[in-house]
Amino acid sequence: MEPKSSLTTHYADVVGEQDDPDLLRLVADLDELHSEAEPSAAARGSIAAALRAQSASAPSAPLPRVVSSGRLARTMRWAAQRPLAAAMLMLSLVLLGGAAFAVEPLLKQVFNMEPGTQQLLELKLAQDVHLVRQMDGFTVTIEKVYADSNRVVIGYTVATPPNHGYAMSLLDPVLTTADRLTLAGGDFMGTGIQNNAQATIAFFDTSQITGTPSSLQLHLTARGLGGMEDAGSPTVHPYQVLGQLDFDFMVAFHPGHITAPHETVSVGGQSMTLERIVVTPSQVRVYLRLDGEDASWLYGTLTIGDWNSTPGQGNHGPQGVGSTADGLTVLTYDDSIYDKHGVGTLVVAYANNAQAPHGGPWTFHFTLP
Repeated sequence: MEPKSSLTTHYADVVGEQDDPDLLRLVADLDELHSEAEPSAAARGSIAAALRAQSASAPSAPLPRVVSSGRLARTMRWAAQRPLAAAMLMLSLVLLGGAAFAVEPLLKQVFNMEPGTQQLLELKLAQDVHLVRQMDGFTVTIEKVYADSNRVVIGYTVATPPNHGYAMSLLDPVLTTADRLTLAGGDFMGTGIQNNAQATIAFFDTSQITGTPSSLQLHLTARGLGGMEDAGSPTVHPYQVLGQLDFDFMVAFHPGHITAPHETVSVGGQSMTLERIVVTPSQVRVYLRLDGEDASWLYGTLTIGDWNSTPGQGNHGPQGVGSTADGLTVLTYDDSIYDKHGVGTLVVAYANNAQAPHGGPWTFHFTLP
């Protein structure tokens, strides 16, 4: 959400510092939509449907107290300059009355699901591309893209035909570079269906990319859309819309901060090596080498500055344990610590589980540039 002081500067004829917080939030969200060259169909549909629903439940709601006759006249002058955002704002003021109401675009919802992707919006690092494809009544829009030394992030929306409860995402998406390098993927998160639209983020691994290119030319393809029909009902069942979808775009590459201590620590005859840590605006990855042991039960507590990965402190612990082709174990953290620098500590141990091996903990010290 745009800061209050910025809103009151941009829209002094509409809102003031003392206005109702819900009105300020609504103006901020509408301004976000209007700032796009063409707001997405999903976002427009979400706002319109929400307003229609509110109108049906409160047809006789009075105008909010903030709309005095003088303010209303100034709002009409502002509306002549910003017709799309102003029309939706005026409709909101008439329909919503004093009810608490905040419009949050679907794409913003999905980016806010984890701290790393949330920061991409806050720092305006996610690029707008707005690539639209249509098939059998469905509209797929690649809205925002981002790339760094850990992953590519692709935010997209799917607008669906009404009255069927479709919950759909790209089917078997494949992402390749201009050098025909296929980036491993498959992870995604989404908002679920809301007013015949949903937003999803797809993630692809970039650890195979060498060097620090300034940008990446990428090609995204999918076999169509896959998901569910009648989602959330007893009659839910799988549903697919087949047909190749292709998208081409260029995205800036953010190399991030990388430290490679290659530090080895031995505990109880077991050795572990901290090979490197890669911190980017979207994610943190820790690369470890532990030969001859089951690394799937490892858990790492990462501390740098005033930030600690302990979940009880409001942060995320490691979100997953993976491996590389050359046998390294990878711990991933979806928090945003790109602004942290200096001396840090990593304590690695096995999770408290009867199936886990015994050993450790291994403690490492490092400096993050």
